[in-house]
Amino acid sequence: MNTNVRKAIDGLLGKYRIGAVGAREFIPGCFGGDGDADFIPLQSWRYNRKFVELRNIVKNGTIEAPRMFRFCALGDKNQWTLRSLIYRECDLCEFLGDSAIVSVHAVLNDTAGSVIAVLANGIIGSVEVGAQLEKGAAMIDRHEMIARRGVAADIVVDTQKPQSSIYTFTASGEQAYKDIDYELFGLDEPEIEFARAVFDACKNPELQTASQERHLHLVALVEAIFQSNHLQKKIETDNCSLFIVNC
Repeated sequence: MNTNVRKAIDGLLGKYRIGAVGAREFIPGCFGGDGDADFIPLQSWRYNRKFVELRNIVKNGTIEAPRMFRFCALGDKNQWTLRSLIYRECDLCEFLGDSAIVSVHAVLNDTAGSVIAVLANGIIGSVEVGAQLEKGAAMIDRHEMIARRGVAADIVVDTQKPQSSIYTFTASGEQAYKDIDYELFGLDEPEIEFARAVFDACKNPELQTASQERHLHLVALVEAIFQSNHLQKKIETDNCSLFIVNC
């Protein structure tokens, strides 16, 4: 993790009097950590405020009986790969749907693709991913949940790309800011969600084991998706390790 993020995490841990991070390194699970005991893979996007609120909308009954997810994520081609984007979006399907993916059907090329994922509770997910944006470009993503009664999304319906709360136009170029965290200033959105994930894992060590187990499940799920593309058929994913709800 970079210096600014580490300082932010240390600041949170000190503020709430929680033990230090320790020798083991935390990383976003979509970028690795497979089988390395020194790394703890985290699904840090689960701490992003927009996904927390989308999950609450479902659990609180604001929308009733979700039937379909329409997800799209486009990432910087120098930072994201097709595998890492699929890992992230599949985890969000299970997190927001509160259920395991039981089958997948994928059509992929080297940098983009589409996946149809069916959850155990009957929700159908349509996931489009692409690692095609230019270097330095912020992720463009959209997550829409269509229910028997109601629709919810993490972006305004007629918006083509995510918007920020504040924009500054200076001699050094355009900068944008989101007021999404009252304690972590100066970090971008992925850095904030990662700092929050590490803080929670240090505060509740049992979450580290749960995150590692979920990581193995997601790695197996991604492999099943690539197998589906290779074989050009639907793949049942009941044997993709295990599934942990609400961790």
